[in-house]
Amino acid sequence: MTTAPPKPVTWRSLLVVLLAAVLLSFIAVAGAAYYLLSRLAPRLDLPAQTLRITLPPELDTRIDLPRGMTAHVREPVRIEVPLRETISVPIQGRFEAQVEMDTHIPVELDVQVDRIIPIRVALAVDTEVETRVMGMPMTVPVKGTIPIEFDLPVHVNVPVRERIPIRLDAPVTVQLDDRMLVPVDTRFESLVRIISPMVVEPDPDFDALARFPHEPVDVELEPTTLDIPLRALRMDFEADGLNAAGSE
Repeated sequence: MTTAPPKPVTWRSLLVVLLAAVLLSFIAVAGAAYYLLSRLAPRLDLPAQTLRITLPPELDTRIDLPRGMTAHVREPVRIEVPLRETISVPIQGRFEAQVEMDTHIPVELDVQVDRIIPIRVALAVDTEVETRVMGMPMTVPVKGTIPIEFDLPVHVNVPVRERIPIRLDAPVTVQLDDRMLVPVDTRFESLVRIISPMVVEPDPDFDALARFPHEPVDVELEPTTLDIPLRALRMDFEADGLNAAGSE
């Protein structure tokens, strides 16, 4: 039995094997790195300390409140109650008032006059009368008193259209027993102290704008432990050495 002579190894075969080995090594290193980055996390213990931080001037926030909140109001609350009503006010008794009046009262009426006016008068006569006596014209002087007596019936309607001036300044006593309707339009203000707790039903959530002071504020940091994932770290190379910082 004869064996075939071995085939010579070409440079193309060596290049393919080398590339496959490099690719497998890269996949193994990448898998190990991914496992380390996702599973391992360095732990940093921070002691209690005071930090000075600067907050932004304004910050948009969203506030969520529970329903049925109980609020205790300790300070007096100023309330305003509008009153717009017509009130019936009873008025009884005698009232004295000083009345001053300077006006004119128009009078428009018709006066019916139905009377008999007696006329008693003596008519004096002193004149000359021309006449004829026995056919001859003569002038006869007539002088004397003629009494006249009769009753004159008067039936007439007299219209009266006048403005009568009235000026009055005198005390007046008035007896009142009536009810007056008084319109009221006002607002009552008062300070009310609320003793019992109040149940508040606010909106479940609402937007708010928080404002902070411009000066740095002190923040007390309690002892805590930070777990920093490896994928959150990055390496920065500086002139004086290596600097590690978080990327998230």
